[in-house]
Amino acid sequence: KDGSDIILSNEVNQFIQSLLGSIALSPNQSKISGKLGKPIAEKMIIHTKDANGKPLRNLPLFVQFKKGAGDLNESINSGSRGFADLQVSSITATDKLQVLNISIDLNQLMNDELSPILKGIVNSVPLASTQIILDVSNPTIFLQSTESFNGKKLRQVQVEPRLKNHFIKEGFHFVDKPGDADWHMTLMATANQGTEYSGLYTTFADVSLSVIDLDQGDEIYNNALSRVKGIDLSYENAANKAFNNATDKMITQILPQILLNLK
Repeated sequence: KDGSDIILSNEVNQFIQSLLGSIALSPNQSKISGKLGKPIAEKMIIHTKDANGKPLRNLPLFVQFKKGAGDLNESINSGSRGFADLQVSSITATDKLQVLNISIDLNQLMNDELSPILKGIVNSVPLASTQIILDVSNPTIFLQSTESFNGKKLRQVQVEPRLKNHFIKEGFHFVDKPGDADWHMTLMATANQGTEYSGLYTTFADVSLSVIDLDQGDEIYNNALSRVKGIDLSYENAANKAFNNATDKMITQILPQILLNLK
């Protein structure tokens, strides 16, 4: 136009960098509360804008957990108004602080017909991204338990305190009413005397535990241990040992199995 020479590749490079580099992504909320195993109820919207503040239509975005884990729709689109809805259907990691990262989805933006040179230029541009922090809490638990020895209810329960302590150490909270709980936990522990030999008494314990997600109605954990042996100088002490041995076996696998079933 003014008689000067133009290097087309440089012009294209500058145009693409200016176009992609000016895109801005912003969430409607930068921090949201969530709960382990639950969907995020609050609305999460990503606003997409160009350098002039105008909404960008149908911009493909990629969503992933930068920290933490969960079930979500990784590919979202800004639609006709420049807004992209983000949904997390379940949080499956126990991290108290988790981070969602949202960025431009280059794989969707570039088609197969794009030249390798243009792909290289696009890939070299620092693309816009944004993050949403998830403040994650654990579900509340209502525990219903029955413990007995030789058919008689125990005055001093053995399994329940250790089970509760295990979950409390992992950041869970127990409630007194089923209506206040996210999970309903049912514990049954029974012990029956076996035989006596040379002053040593043997007792066998059966322990079962079930955990139900009250929102979904799904059983997320179920395990039963049968005839776990305890030996001591009296049947009562042997029963306590049998209960402790069963609890030792169970608490090592409860939470890993629950987290696996949440996925």
